[in-house]
Amino acid sequence: MATACNTLFFDFFGGFLSLFIWFVQLNYSFGAFLNDKIFVAEFSLTIISIIAVVLTIPTTILIFNLKQQHQKITN
Repeated sequence: MATACNTLFFDFFGGFLSLFIWFVQLNYSFGAFLNDKIFVAEFSLTIISIIAVVLTIPTTILIFNLKQQHQKITN
């Protein structure tokens, strides 16, 4: 999980950094920056990816436990 989080962090940090530099060069205000469709799309993608990574481990553990219980019952 740590590897996935690090990969996501550095990937999105690189994307946001280039986006931020571009917005600064275009003299965007902070409000315009937050309302821009590109920023909202990048931010939404970041949040969804983080949620997916965080939920992967508990979901995998739950499925594994259910499978183990089913095998104990059938044996």
